[in-house]
Amino acid sequence: MQAPALPVIRAAADGLIAAVNISDPSAKWPERELARFRRPVLLIVADDLEPERPSTPPSGWRCARMLRAWAKSAIVHGAGGEAEHYRLVVVAALTTGRAVMVETSSTCAVPWAEFLFPLPTLLILPRSGPHPIMPERGAMQ
Repeated sequence: MQAPALPVIRAAADGLIAAVNISDPSAKWPERELARFRRPVLLIVADDLEPERPSTPPSGWRCARMLRAWAKSAIVHGAGGEAEHYRLVVVAALTTGRAVMVETSSTCAVPWAEFLFPLPTLLILPRSGPHPIMPERGAMQ
């Protein structure tokens, strides 16, 4: 996780929430892991891992249907990370008990929000241009 996600890390370190991360679309639903927690849970779908792999719409995630059935609220995040976005998802977890944050590209954000309907969902899109912004060729060497 990067600096904007520090509110999530802090809330988990303080014992306010449990945070679970899923970054593999073929992963099984983490039922046993989630059942262990007796505090609010934030499940993060880490789907903005470009250039390692492109973002995947919900139809490509093995656990998507279980995620939708389990969650009580969601933030679909298809923009650059800001600490305020992560503060909001901590509040969502504390308020509803089971929150999901889908970190994805701007192209997959709307399909995720549509898939999660009718869950209360906040959709965060970039102010301008697509997300993620890919560096110039050779800039990552």
